[in-house]
Amino acid sequence: MPQCLFDPLPANPASAPLPPGTTAALCHVHGRRLTAAWVGDSRMVLGLPLGRDSSTNTNTKPNANSTANRNSGNNKEVEELDSGGKGPGGGWRVAWSSQDHKPEAPEESARIAAAGGRVARSVSRNGPVGPYRVWFAGADYPGLAMSRALGDRPGRQIGITCAPSCAEVS
Repeated sequence: MPQCLFDPLPANPASAPLPPGTTAALCHVHGRRLTAAWVGDSRMVLGLPLGRDSSTNTNTKPNANSTANRNSGNNKEVEELDSGGKGPGGGWRVAWSSQDHKPEAPEESARIAAAGGRVARSVSRNGPVGPYRVWFAGADYPGLAMSRALGDRPGRQIGITCAPSCAEVS
């Protein structure tokens, strides 16, 4: 792990030049089991050719450091994707996908508020614009449009965490 993930923060993080954070999406396939972990808004999608066995089982397990139990694939209707007739059965279906860590999600916004951050959209003279973002309570900084990230040092003070969501799909 890079040392900057663990270095102490400067006294005024808004005035110090700090490297931004990043997202991550990792998966490991072993036999017919896929284990996935993700942070931020990097999306993972498991696609299967139409006509294949639809008995995909998804179990999302929260990480010990995470209160989120994200399972975006189990309760949705299966989406069909057109492959131009090239795959078996003529297309693909989404068997599972990860869910982005967005600050407006109730569990995420509660954690951010408890840490002293605020969740709001940017405001122009015509009203709110763009996605919800994470801000310091009294400043328009950092404005991160996700609630989890790796290495976002200023964001650690206002509830942005690097704890991943995890899932097993078999």
